[in-house]
Amino acid sequence: MPNEELTRNDLSFLSGGGEMGELMRSKDWSVTTIGDPHSWPQSLRTTLSIILHSKFPMFLFWGPEHICFYNDAYRPSLGENGKHPECLGKKGKEVWPEIWEDIFPLITQVLSGGEATWAEDQLLPIFRNGKLEDVYWTFSYSPVTNEAGTIAGVFVTCTETTSKINAFKKLQDSMDFLQFATESSELGTWDYNPQTNKFTSNNRLKDWFGLPHKAEIELDHAISIIHPHDRERTTNAIKRALDYSSGGYYDIEYTIIHPLKKTEIIVHAKGRAWFTEDKIAYRFNGIMQDITLQSLASRALQQSEEKFRHTIEQAPLGITILKGKDYIVEMANSTYLDIINKTSGEFVGKPLFHSLPEVKDAVENILQSVLETGKPYRGVEFPVYLNQNGKNVLTYFNFVYQPLLQNNGEIAGIIVVASDVTESVLAKHDLSESERRFRSMVMQSPIPMTILRGKDYIIETANNVMFEAVWRKKENEVIGRPILKVFPELMEQKYPELLKKVFTTGVMHTEKESVAFVMGDDGMKKFYLDFEYAPLLDPEQNISGIIITVNDVTEKVEARLAVEESEQKLNLVIDASELGTWELNMQTEEMNYSDRFVQMFGFDASAKVTHQQLLKRLHPDDMTVRNTAFEKAIATGFLHYESRILWPNGIQRWMEVKGKISLDENGKPLSLIGTTRDTTDEKYHQQEMEDRERKFRLLADAMPQLV
Repeated sequence: MPNEELTRNDLSFLSGGGEMGELMRSKDWSVTTIGDPHSWPQSLRTTLSIILHSKFPMFLFWGPEHICFYNDAYRPSLGENGKHPECLGKKGKEVWPEIWEDIFPLITQVLSGGEATWAEDQLLPIFRNGKLEDVYWTFSYSPVTNEAGTIAGVFVTCTETTSKINAFKKLQDSMDFLQFATESSELGTWDYNPQTNKFTSNNRLKDWFGLPHKAEIELDHAISIIHPHDRERTTNAIKRALDYSSGGYYDIEYTIIHPLKKTEIIVHAKGRAWFTEDKIAYRFNGIMQDITLQSLASRALQQSEEKFRHTIEQAPLGITILKGKDYIVEMANSTYLDIINKTSGEFVGKPLFHSLPEVKDAVENILQSVLETGKPYRGVEFPVYLNQNGKNVLTYFNFVYQPLLQNNGEIAGIIVVASDVTESVLAKHDLSESERRFRSMVMQSPIPMTILRGKDYIIETANNVMFEAVWRKKENEVIGRPILKVFPELMEQKYPELLKKVFTTGVMHTEKESVAFVMGDDGMKKFYLDFEYAPLLDPEQNISGIIITVNDVTEKVEARLAVEESEQKLNLVIDASELGTWELNMQTEEMNYSDRFVQMFGFDASAKVTHQQLLKRLHPDDMTVRNTAFEKAIATGFLHYESRILWPNGIQRWMEVKGKISLDENGKPLSLIGTTRDTTDEKYHQQEMEDRERKFRLLADAMPQLV
């Protein structure tokens, strides 16, 4: 029932507003989440007053539940038997379920403090008139701030452009033949409005210019992508076409540099400018073709194609028209004649199979079907043998057979549009062969190798040595599955992060003696691996996978670790026995030694001393013993002697020297490795024992005389 309280009280912001004003005043808002209008903030009141009194379609999402409001101008867009009037005051998600995924991100962007949005002629299907309809909109989402200065709602100004779009579609539908020629010829199309500087095109042209499919093209931006060598010439050609005195015709070839890939594309653009009665250009449109392959193949062909500017027969693709059941050639452009290696006199005016008998078996049934059914036929990379210089050569074509209709609807002939794609097909074949050889190399490699594909690292292939030596699993257990699911134990190791880094950056990763734990059918096994992760690129230079090369160095590492452990134990023994260790290069007399060794000679542990400096600390009376021991060592390979050491402070120490000689490949002494032990205490103890024994013997010898 109408809300009489609202009617009685002064809620001037809801006054007027036609049908929607009446609905807002009569609605019982107390049952909604937004509550009674008397409690509504001033910001909401002001916004609703603007909406109700505007003749422009407006909509409002308010609050965290996006409560919906709209005015009379917006009302027709909701149709009959649709959302109106139930959607007034309802939550946005409930009102627009069919497009919520499209508009909710825009609402969220505005509410979160982002910039206002703008969309032009955007398709947003809505439910109205008892069904889901394709509806086109031009709209903007803007923030509405409340009294606290925070964004509380989203203000929508919009206009439905469905009629305009439908009219445009009808215009496009009336251009069936042009659309056919464009698609079959793989052409880009463009349309420029000199008054607004808006430049529209089909997706193929946007791909060439490196723009997303939804991007609008500014003329200046499009020109900036043209090669610097061609930019001024192209700009001047556009200016000439827009000058009424030129006739408005535009025909030029230039090079585009893709802004991301930096690849060059040579294009041929043809178009025309259209003028008002005041001789002012209001439209400039045309077609564009990628002629890179033709240009690289023959500049002469490009020059001949530039002369054919006015009709589709002169387009730079192979086009011919066949008439009647005998397929009489009515016309053929020079490109088509070049493809079949015929002159106009040899081909035009004659039955097709009279001039090209070698193609009859391949295409006669297709031509007959098109002529009888009126259904076009499209061939992609179609193989045909053509007679070239007396030899049947296998060639490949992309082509369309399109029925040619008379005014009465009868089929009079067939239009053929063809392009020679032999080079690209052979390139694909070469690529396939290259991939086959690559896989063969992987499978025959003596070291473990595998190939992973995609962001999930799907195991595409692996050689036998990988299965047997590292994975220890059967082929049917791993091929076609993500490697991190086949080997979940890797998730706790460093390898997932390394795979992600290589796949994301494209930078190869190499590592030596990396520890890896791999669970095979025979249980968990620890490996030391030298490995390499290298990115794999697809033909568009995007990263498509990773090739992994592994070298199992477990035995080598474990052997080295055993040696290192043995050396550590040896050092413990040496430290415990208080030995000094040393190594003498017998050819250069260079020495390596331990700190304890130089300390035995009375030097500081950090001192750098030579062999000669050490010899000077040897007691002069013991040099003969030392020299004799060295001569004997050269003969036997073993060194052993004892001598005294004189320290600078006069202290005398005894030491025992032992060593072993290593020989080079010629049997000559190469190095001497040994130890030195301080025997001073032993010598003094021995001397003391000898003195005591001598005294005892003297005493024993004197005892009989006393008796």
